[in-house]
Amino acid sequence: TGELLRSYCGQTLSVSGLQVVGRVLVSSCLDKLIRCYDLMSAELLQAYGGQSDMIFSVHVSNGRIYSGGRDGKLTSVKLDLRVYHPCKWKDCQLNFGISSHMKDHLKESHVIQPGTIEKCLWADCGQVFADSEEIETIMDHVLGHVDSKNSNSKN
Repeated sequence: TGELLRSYCGQTLSVSGLQVVGRVLVSSCLDKLIRCYDLMSAELLQAYGGQSDMIFSVHVSNGRIYSGGRDGKLTSVKLDLRVYHPCKWKDCQLNFGISSHMKDHLKESHVIQPGTIEKCLWADCGQVFADSEEIETIMDHVLGHVDSKNSNSKN
């Protein structure tokens, strides 16, 4: 028998791949996200998206993350834990390495379809939307929160 030393949380579906790179654990998940954890503390450091379908494999080499999706699509992104784009939606703790991945996350996870969002839950916003509001108008508002001021650097 073994002793459970730590648990790496956050995946919403099955984990499909793991790789340790230095002090970072990189995991891929069927929820279309790659997550990077501090190996010792199990803290979620960063997330990457970019796949349009479930991620079936992940590999890290030469500072890049390569992933393969169920749809046959292969992607490559630079692994850089110094720059991140925090999702400031209520109760969301994800920091994305690439802002376009966060925008996809906002669309898919927080603004799913017309009628499912009554107000903007971005930090310090609270904009209320009318029932008749077009989803495109809501998306424009939500994505308006994501700009260069939303990125942070760890130096």
